[in-house]
Amino acid sequence: MALFGTTEVEINSIILSLKNSSACGWDGIPTSVVKGARHIIVPYFTKLCNLCIEKGIFPDIYKMSLIHPIYKDGDRKEINNYRPISMLPVLSKILEKLLNKRLMIFLENNNLISNSQFGFRKDRCTEDAVSHLISHVTTLVDSKKKVLGVFLDLKKAFDTVSVPILLNKMERCGIRGLPFNIFKSYLENRSQVTKLDGHLSNKQTMSFGVPQGSILGPSLFLIYINDIFLSFRDLYT
Repeated sequence: MALFGTTEVEINSIILSLKNSSACGWDGIPTSVVKGARHIIVPYFTKLCNLCIEKGIFPDIYKMSLIHPIYKDGDRKEINNYRPISMLPVLSKILEKLLNKRLMIFLENNNLISNSQFGFRKDRCTEDAVSHLISHVTTLVDSKKKVLGVFLDLKKAFDTVSVPILLNKMERCGIRGLPFNIFKSYLENRSQVTKLDGHLSNKQTMSFGVPQGSILGPSLFLIYINDIFLSFRDLYT
């Protein structure tokens, strides 16, 4: 994988694509402020992004998540009745979008992601997966064959990702050198704080999983589970 630098035009485009409704990260900087001041921010942030790519480093300051526990239902004193929402700094999302664009181009152009994966991919959706399944089952039934389905519920899937295993799979995909270094840097030394009623918890280091609420998280998860589809293909061919 070759990781090319960026331009002010690309960074400006990425900033404009950000949603104004996104909540602030730990730094309290809203997306609207970044958009309004982009004529000042873009030149400096372009240099920062190119420096990150050149050195293979994702800044630690962008790797801290702000967790908001959102009440679902039931007993308010029961911690399992709250859903954690993870917020990242808006500037982190700009660099993530930049890296994710290059990562997905590499994966798609080299057919490294199974065609059986429909989530988190451009021009694909869950409806396509359902249509594919129905078509496959119908064809087998019409041929007087039996059909067996195995359904897995990957609860808290992003939190179960082993970073060393993910990095190993990325290397096997051809992500090496500086590109590998920046993704490795992105995944390591991450932390989070929880905010409740205006109070912040102590910072906790995260050594497992891919970041919730991130741009890169879904794409990295595609790489992590891709072996499942390859294993089934080898089993039935």
